Amino acid sequence: MSDVRAWPASSRGPYQSAVAPSIAELDVHVSADVAAEAAEAASLLTRFDAELGLSVLPFASILLRSESASSSQIENLTSGARAIAETELGERDTGNAPQIVRNVHAMQAALELSDGLDDGGIIAMHAALLEDHAP
Repeated sequence: MSDVRAWPASSRGPYQSAVAPSIAELDVHVSADVAAEAAEAASLLTRFDAELGLSVLPFASILLRSESASSSQIENLTSGARAIAETELGERDTGNAPQIVRNVHAMQAALELSDGLDDGGIIAMHAALLEDHAP
């Protein structure tokens, strides 16, 4: 659900904000068929990783950057590949590219911590995203 709110006096024009539904107390039931399909998909992904994982490894960083840049577009953060690369090399610190690179770092942290997600892991992901940016 979205609504239109007025910007603070220092900004211009209306904006739309997303108000996510509260799901913390939602009781979710997964059918046996869906659980079986999810288990089969996990098994196939494990087999893929074992058989072909190393052959596609060079594409992992490209896919990660692409995913991070695409998800950044949801927040109206866009930047060219060159600007993102320059930011990663430390040659640029202006525009949207630094935030997109932080999104990449947050995704990397999420992947590294995905086997044991806890409060510390979530804090580490947020640190990767926000440590060089005013919250």
